[in-house]
Amino acid sequence: MEELESCLSGLLSTLKKNREHVPLEVLKTQYKQPYEELVRNINLTASAYAKSVLLHRLVLNPDADVEEQCTVINQMIQTSGMLKKISSCMSKTYDVGQIYPLILELRHMVEQALWPYVNQATCLVADLDD
Repeated sequence: MEELESCLSGLLSTLKKNREHVPLEVLKTQYKQPYEELVRNINLTASAYAKSVLLHRLVLNPDADVEEQCTVINQMIQTSGMLKKISSCMSKTYDVGQIYPLILELRHMVEQALWPYVNQATCLVADLDD
């Protein structure tokens, strides 16, 4: 995770320098290929970094349908609006430190969405015959 964070930080730093010193129109025309490659690498690295933070030690119920739990995770990611916030923050601040709390916020949302499945495995049952 730290390696991804460091790599993403370096890529964002490069993008920030490029955008500060070269007009966007020039980046998108004269330097189109390297600029698009940089943006693609940022997107891939940011996605891998977010997944590593989001899924690190995420608790699933092994007795419940894992496919269903994965669907819940994906639905929460897509409908939370956090992907847009993370992307916007990244393109405005170029700072991994500022997107990390947003990823943790998304992780919390995913954990809340998974709670009904996890709770099935953790609920206490009282023996009423005693």
